[in-house]
Amino acid sequence: MDLAYVLTILIPVGHPAHKANTSVEPDMIGFDGHEFSINESTPTDIRDALLAYFDSDATYADIPEEYRIYEVVENAEED
Repeated sequence: MDLAYVLTILIPVGHPAHKANTSVEPDMIGFDGHEFSINESTPTDIRDALLAYFDSDATYADIPEEYRIYEVVENAEED
C-alpha cells in the first residue's frame, strides 16, 4: 500500500494537523547517572548554568560542588 494513500486516510487533505502550541521545559537533567532538579524551585542562574553544562557535554565531575545541592538523592529502602 502506498504511504501517501495511508497518510491521506489518516490525515485527510485540508484537515489541520495537530501541532503543539506550547513547549515544556524539563524538570530534571542528568550527568553520568546523577540527576539534578531544574524546576521552578531551582534559582534561574543555577538552572541556566546546569543547562549550559549539559549542552557542552560536561560530565558529573565538571559540575561545581555548589551546584550539587540540587542533585536529587533518593533514599534507599531499608530491608
